[in-house]
Amino acid sequence: MKALMEYVPLIAFFIVYKTVDIYWAAGALVVGMLLMMGIQVAMKEAIKKSTIAMFIFALIMAVLTIVFRDEAFLKWKFTVIYGMFGAVLLTSRYVVGSNLIKKSMGGNFTLPDSIWDRVNLIWSVFFFCCAALNVYIFNHWSLDSWVNFKVFGVIGMTFVLIVATVFYIYPHLPEEDKQ
Repeated sequence: MKALMEYVPLIAFFIVYKTVDIYWAAGALVVGMLLMMGIQVAMKEAIKKSTIAMFIFALIMAVLTIVFRDEAFLKWKFTVIYGMFGAVLLTSRYVVGSNLIKKSMGGNFTLPDSIWDRVNLIWSVFFFCCAALNVYIFNHWSLDSWVNFKVFGVIGMTFVLIVATVFYIYPHLPEEDKQ
């Protein structure tokens, strides 16, 4: 349920874009994020600082998109966020010495640090590639194509990487974790 809730803003964005336009969709994205955070509060869950930061950034980019009637702000939001995800994963690991992928998943199973480092690197490269691909698509393809890429392409690519990550780490798991 919680994982599906995170898609509420994206679904709201997509539906409103397809039925109205990109400017209303920008507003729907913000409203969807507010709704998602409201549900978390109603369920007595703490809202993560990263969620609040992403909301503030989405709000700023949506307002700029609406005020200036320029969807470029919304298009760059995705690039900046995914670029930051990649940079945070690399910086936390190689500057701070903390593997965020291991921190987020390490409680579920045990892996050698070298495997955690590779998974961290793979995910950071993935985020950088998504950011770069987003720039290419919004510069060379139509707005409709960009919206479809943002909604379906990135979700599909993320799902494929999750499955690939599972297949990569499985052989390295201790026998008790494989069960």
